[in-house]
Amino acid sequence: MLWRIEMTKLQKTALTFACLAMLALMTACSDEMGDWLSGFDADDSSTVKHDILTGRVVLEGANQHDMIRVELADVGVSMLTDVDGYFQLPTDLSDGDWTLQASYPYYHAAEQSFRIVKGVPESELDTFSLPRSVAFTITTNGNRFRPGSVVQITLAAENVSTNDEILSSNWDPAATFAVMHKGQIVFGDLFPGNLASASEVILSPGDTVYYKMQWEIDAGALLPGNYALYGIIATGATYPDYFDNSSEDLNLFNQSLYSKLTAAILEVE
Repeated sequence: MLWRIEMTKLQKTALTFACLAMLALMTACSDEMGDWLSGFDADDSSTVKHDILTGRVVLEGANQHDMIRVELADVGVSMLTDVDGYFQLPTDLSDGDWTLQASYPYYHAAEQSFRIVKGVPESELDTFSLPRSVAFTITTNGNRFRPGSVVQITLAAENVSTNDEILSSNWDPAATFAVMHKGQIVFGDLFPGNLASASEVILSPGDTVYYKMQWEIDAGALLPGNYALYGIIATGATYPDYFDNSSEDLNLFNQSLYSKLTAAILEVE
């Protein structure tokens, strides 16, 4: 019996030491435990900050939302969205009130205000949307053509907003079209014309303006197959980057613009 009592005392002593050790460990890790219970990973603060400093802006009616320009005008800083519309705020913003300004060709610009407190937004940034301002429709005099044929193109630009719209370019003519085959431009481009004179179109709400253009299919220059025909009024005075593919960065703007347009599909026999 005495042996059993002695063993029980040893067990109690060991248990006491174990509890004290656990309490000390919990005290030393209290900050990390607090973070973990709050839903944060204390070992990956960069990830937490990334989530907090990320915003989103989308284009009304579009499936892709890349290359939207988001600006902090007060400090001259601009960011670009990814294909889903997400962008990353700078990590060194001072405390106070800030305003984001987002823009994209043929969409109305939009703003969002937020407050920085202790280096992060006071609350999560809302997703905000850019309403479409001008919609383009392109039609042709058929959908099957032989080499040597002439494609008659009609480009319609409609003001689908409730405000007056001004489409301007430093070059004339502003209406232009491009032909794409398997992702490669084979004729034309989304650039304004080659006359160094200003061009401007003013559209009231609901107004539509029409442009006539043509494309003569060079005999022997194209392989048989389907071709995508794009048309647009190139507002180069306002958004020059989106109509220029002279560098890798500018080509990304240009490709983004193509992905937001609806093409007329032609078959070349």
